[in-house]
Amino acid sequence: MKTLHVDLGDRGYDILIGSGTLKNSMEQFREILKSDRVVVITDKNVSRLYKGKILELLKTITRDVYVFEIDHGEKSKNIDIVIDLCRNFADISLDRRSTVIAFGGGVVGDIAGFAAAIYMRGIRFIQIPTTLLSSCDSSVGGKVGINLDNAKNLIGAFHQPELVVVDPDFLITLPVREMISGIGEVLKTGIICDSDLYEKISKNLKAILELDDRRLVTEIIYDCIRFKSDIVKKDEKESGLRRILNFGHTIGHGIEAALQKKGILHGESVIFGMQCSIYLSKIRKLISEKLFIELRNTLKELELPVYVKDLDIEQILTFMRKDKKVVNNRLHFVLLEDIGRTSVYDDISDTEIKEAVNYVKKLYN
Repeated sequence: MKTLHVDLGDRGYDILIGSGTLKNSMEQFREILKSDRVVVITDKNVSRLYKGKILELLKTITRDVYVFEIDHGEKSKNIDIVIDLCRNFADISLDRRSTVIAFGGGVVGDIAGFAAAIYMRGIRFIQIPTTLLSSCDSSVGGKVGINLDNAKNLIGAFHQPELVVVDPDFLITLPVREMISGIGEVLKTGIICDSDLYEKISKNLKAILELDDRRLVTEIIYDCIRFKSDIVKKDEKESGLRRILNFGHTIGHGIEAALQKKGILHGESVIFGMQCSIYLSKIRKLISEKLFIELRNTLKELELPVYVKDLDIEQILTFMRKDKKVVNNRLHFVLLEDIGRTSVYDDISDTEIKEAVNYVKKLYN
């Protein structure tokens, strides 16, 4: 088991990473739990597979454990679900010493963390991610929130967990699409942060996807979390440096909103968005043709749903203009200058965006 510490003063926390980590972290849980009343929030898919395991472990250290289940997927990231959870918290008399445990993927982490952030103006929560994407990205950094009908993550808070437990053993039950979605965020980290990490990921995409080498996957998860936690320590609330983590997300969030009813996953949208961003980087002459082709071909290895070729560009632009990254009516794009080097631009025209989206659509025809 490896440990990383996110140093945020009295709000700092440890991230435990490794196979079997959940079973071996009950002493850390015991130190954090300040009352016998603990709530586990999970989705129905994770509950079906792992509810018995989490209850068995928690009941060795605490008395009252409650499990609340939500439906799987982005459709659950809404205010009604959060209000229902808070009502349930009140019904079982959760207090300010109680703890919420988010046990699932990024959606579960966002909802559970947001409910914990607003109930009694903030109670403790712990993240146990069960997907590659949430393990490498969304479980770290304290961003929690929900969607509006026409905008993603527009209601939310910064609420840091007390502990993050990343156990790659949960990945063995993930569908292929969920693994591809996670690899999208993993590749993003390598592209924006470190050429060695990018090389390690890009040369082992198939092995990561198929979990052929659990040790390699654990190493990559550790490296991604290390880079993200370093950024969070320097810029917790995204006033500067942390914005680079939005590489591929400006267009990606627009695509995710536009195709939400078709069931597109976050990481799939980000893969498409990254393809657009590297194309914009090329036409702005920020990267070489050679690097553009290399990155394009690497990302193209990750299969996307066939319906991305039917994207309505005007609809994407409408959703993008409602994104939280809009400042003074200007969209902010993270563009690439080289592997590990980025800049933020606020002067990308609609014409350039349309050109990029059309180019990437043709890749998937």
